[in-house]
Amino acid sequence: MKLVHPDYEYQINLDEGASVTIEFDDPRLFRRFAMELLAQSKGEDGAFVLSEKGKEIPLENHLIVITDILAFDIDDKRVANKIQTMLKSFVISEDMFEETRGIISNLSGYAEKVVDGFQFPICYQEPDANSLVKLLSFHLVYDYQTEMERLIEFIKVLNEVCGINIFILLNMHSYFSEAEINAFLQDCHIAGYSMILLETGNFIKSEPTGPFGKAIIDEDGFEIF
Repeated sequence: MKLVHPDYEYQINLDEGASVTIEFDDPRLFRRFAMELLAQSKGEDGAFVLSEKGKEIPLENHLIVITDILAFDIDDKRVANKIQTMLKSFVISEDMFEETRGIISNLSGYAEKVVDGFQFPICYQEPDANSLVKLLSFHLVYDYQTEMERLIEFIKVLNEVCGINIFILLNMHSYFSEAEINAFLQDCHIAGYSMILLETGNFIKSEPTGPFGKAIIDEDGFEIF
């Protein structure tokens, strides 16, 4: 995959498992770059173009921007919605259909008794598989001990549940050591996730190696490293 913008010379190549750290000399350019990507990741208009084999693909279906590395919402709405959709299909699958039908029947019987016994005239909405799933408030359980493990768990779920395979992280070097970030990128490389680290500050000290790219963008949007 490739991510490009008409206002910037730099093009981001996103082979499976590749990563790139992009350092901006100008915080204002960093802000514009990040905010436009964030907007487009939510389906809003913008000039970034994501393509694969020369064909443009919907950016919002493949990419997420994590703006706060330490305080992101691990119960992401797109994950929650996808899990609810999957659960609704599961509870009416062949393995669960009879049990689900029995529970719905029991709920209907209970509702009829409430209607008959209540002192005022009332009615109820007939329960179905969708309302049953909503009633029970199913949600994912995450298993992590550290902030880095929490981030990795979140990325894994976004990939497996929603098909997101490009992850943009802002100012990761402000929270984690170089050794921690290198180990993190190596894990992402093995898993096949494409990573983009956007940074402000003087963090890039060495030449890029293997699938781990590096670039410095000057105040005019040109690559200087």
